[in-house]
Amino acid sequence: MKYESLLQAKRLITKRPYAKDAIYSFIEIQTALHDIELKDIEFNLNEEVEKMKRSEGFPVFSTSNLPFPISEAYPLLSRIVEELIKKDRNDRDSLERLKKLIEDDPSFIEQLYHSVLNNKESENRYLSEKIGLEPSVIEFIIKMSIKPLLYQLRDRLASEIKEQQWEYGYCPICGSEPMMGYLDEDGKRYLHCSLCDYEWRFPRITCPFCNNQDSASMGYIFSEEDDGIRIDFCRKCNRYIKTIDKRIYSDPCKIELEYIATIYLDILAQKEGFK
Repeated sequence: MKYESLLQAKRLITKRPYAKDAIYSFIEIQTALHDIELKDIEFNLNEEVEKMKRSEGFPVFSTSNLPFPISEAYPLLSRIVEELIKKDRNDRDSLERLKKLIEDDPSFIEQLYHSVLNNKESENRYLSEKIGLEPSVIEFIIKMSIKPLLYQLRDRLASEIKEQQWEYGYCPICGSEPMMGYLDEDGKRYLHCSLCDYEWRFPRITCPFCNNQDSASMGYIFSEEDDGIRIDFCRKCNRYIKTIDKRIYSDPCKIELEYIATIYLDILAQKEGFK
């Protein structure tokens, strides 16, 4: 898996050299986490309650109420920060400050997780300034540190969830919004969770953010650089999502890599007034 991701990263960098630093940072962190042997987490979940919640359109859990202690992610966060400190980065001093906070101030780190996972932008900005890092960097490493724990839960629940129909625009496991979508070889639409990386089937003519089904108020912006990658937008809520069409782009890289490497589409969508 590590070798495959590295090959994909090199392929993307050849196509989109402007994304080189972001792509390599992702791969380096993913490799560091892959080398950590995780213990099995005891999840605080009730099977019957889980099924009932899903049947009523609620995710298994929310980011404000994780089914495990957030402190389980601290060793992973520390490993990520140590890996980044090794690099020739302008923010190394700030990363050193964050490393010390992980060791000495767990309450601050808990607050940091809470602000990122619950999209509290102003709080995240304030905490990031105290550390001296960009909010986007904090968000990236916090989410990367918790993913391996969420994967355990995702893998445990995936087969059960697939047996139920889920037609909501948020993840059935953690309730997070999708980071990206794709159309498979048969034209069926799937969404990819921005946090736990779960993928679920979703109606094509529906906005995942506001449930708008009026095709006249939705549309596409096609990439001039890459065939098979586009922006799907909704004029009702002014939101957008990047989408890969596998009928055209038949050999995409991992969605997380494609997301990072298509930042130019985010700029284009935002220039058009979408968010």
